[in-house]
Amino acid sequence: MVCHPPDRARERRADERSGVNTATPIKCEATIRLTCHPSIHPEDLNNAVLAWAQQSARNRRKPTPEAILEDFFLASLANKRPWSEEQVRTIARLSASPDFCERFARALEEGKANIFDAIDVFILSNWRTLTDPRFAAKLPGLNEWNPRAACGLIEYAGLKVHRQGTEIAIGEEWYSTRRKRLGLRGKHTYLITDCIAHADGRVTLLP
Repeated sequence: MVCHPPDRARERRADERSGVNTATPIKCEATIRLTCHPSIHPEDLNNAVLAWAQQSARNRRKPTPEAILEDFFLASLANKRPWSEEQVRTIARLSASPDFCERFARALEEGKANIFDAIDVFILSNWRTLTDPRFAAKLPGLNEWNPRAACGLIEYAGLKVHRQGTEIAIGEEWYSTRRKRLGLRGKHTYLITDCIAHADGRVTLLP
């Protein structure tokens, strides 16, 4: 993930010259380049990014586009190296801000979670068509699996959920919340209602 936040100082100087109240929300343009699983549909990825940004804004006391974009940028710096020349130039530009320098140092020292984790990628890449190679038959994507069945598939895939270092059980409510967080919508009826994994490695799907 590569994100280049806008030049806040330049925008602030322009606001001061024009008399714009900087407390008023201001639209900004930014470039976000995302490298993702080839099976993820671009529309689903766009919706997931937008949903994440909206959630990030709700979690902030005073959300700004710049702070949210910096979260994307810091996540890319903390999780993927070497940095590109463009990223290095962006770091140099943003380093004029003591707040950015502090957040940057903390991200490198303590780490910063990826915007999307392994389960997010699994859900997004299997949303429209099931791409898991363990299923020989062509099956509908997770958009046609109810939450109970989707949880069964996630467990069958060997994916675990941890909170503060402790593994937690997943269920329908957890999946519905995760799905919403990714900007994906549920349905009233589904083609697959349950997914049951057996000890011998087999899995049973119920319509």
